[in-house]
Amino acid sequence: QLQFRRTRALWERQREYTNGLQHVKRCPRGAKNKVLNGIIPKFLGVRTSRLDLGQNFTAARGALAGRLFPMPVLEHSVFEFIERFKQHAVKTTLYPQIEGSPLIEAKLGSQVIYLFDRTGPYSAKHGAALVIVNPVTETITASDAEDLLSITGVSSLEAVGVVVETEQSHVIVKTRGVTLVVGVLDDSWKIAKSGQRIAFKSVDAVHGFYLKAI
Repeated sequence: QLQFRRTRALWERQREYTNGLQHVKRCPRGAKNKVLNGIIPKFLGVRTSRLDLGQNFTAARGALAGRLFPMPVLEHSVFEFIERFKQHAVKTTLYPQIEGSPLIEAKLGSQVIYLFDRTGPYSAKHGAALVIVNPVTETITASDAEDLLSITGVSSLEAVGVVVETEQSHVIVKTRGVTLVVGVLDDSWKIAKSGQRIAFKSVDAVHGFYLKAI
């Protein structure tokens, strides 16, 4: 339920952003500055001067979109992602899914986490399964610590592990017998090397790509 509310909040945020831009586009030229200096910057939680919106609506739209969605493109489609990373799927146990929930409950090692179901609805069957576990993190750092896999929230985790390989904006990490396909939002993935130990904390939510029952 908590994750559902977070997902709904994101949808509402995107809708408010779109509606705000449409409102700006409908405004007379003299009124646009008032809107750009009031409603939208307040929604984004930043000062207008930092956005450098100016008088041009197209520039304003680009600046706002970049401010709201600064993350790189981590995937082009569910099918494309699965094709790229299916060899890194892990064996896990899935538990019966709550009706209408976008989350699937999965066992990782000795712990349980809720994964945002990217292949649903209703495709994931409870029981033993192959699933690509895809946390997303803002950055990764080098670490000398021992392997760690700690569930820190409904759908978030913290981990320390060994880099298996890297691919565009992703680092494959193995820790405590679990392979994670980690999406990285900054450029730190570029300096990660195979065999290197890294640490990271995921943001909500950890995605799960169901492949098949086993």
